[in-house]
Amino acid sequence: MPVLRIRSIDLDKQPKDPGRGNIGVRVALEQGRICRFSVATIGMPLEWVADADFAFSSPVLFVKDLRKSSIEEAIGAMAAEMSGYWLRYYNTQNGPDFAQGRGISKLPKSSRLATVDLVDLDAPVHAQTGVVEIRLKDSRLFSVLTATAFEFVETFQQMGLKFYFGSQVLFLREISHEAAFAAAEAMAKKGDRWLCIFDTPRTALPRILSEFKSKHA
Repeated sequence: MPVLRIRSIDLDKQPKDPGRGNIGVRVALEQGRICRFSVATIGMPLEWVADADFAFSSPVLFVKDLRKSSIEEAIGAMAAEMSGYWLRYYNTQNGPDFAQGRGISKLPKSSRLATVDLVDLDAPVHAQTGVVEIRLKDSRLFSVLTATAFEFVETFQQMGLKFYFGSQVLFLREISHEAAFAAAEAMAKKGDRWLCIFDTPRTALPRILSEFKSKHA
């Protein structure tokens, strides 16, 4: 498959601390297309759920640090895979979007939800990874990859990954039905957009990251 050729990569700002934070990037392709999305250091999910039970956002490229060389390496890998599919998937022209909340949702209950189930958990109690199955009343089913922020960060570091892009993760402080239901409510309240972004073939985080490492070791 052809590789998208990158003309330039520009950061929205210079990070004060390359080891922590998130910034926006602008990727100009030789074909004339512009892609914009967010880049975050791997530890940021822990901060996102520090005062919340769940967090999700428009696609984020995770990197070990915010040095431009690290970001350029990750974006180069995105351009090389599947003819640049991930650059198109991550592109957020209207700016990043982010949502977080508590396990008891304060949103009005969505009339769209039929069931919300936690499946494929890695343990019967104190699970760290799994899948949230969201069925709408029109019978459509969405599978959302979920993990505790701690597990995502620890697995990334243990595997020695330099960056991660791919299937999006619903981050929970602790995996519970209450948190999963509240997150599903928050997603469903905004139409199909979030559900479609996070819909993933039913699989768990360890396999996702292991397959990613085999491609980008």
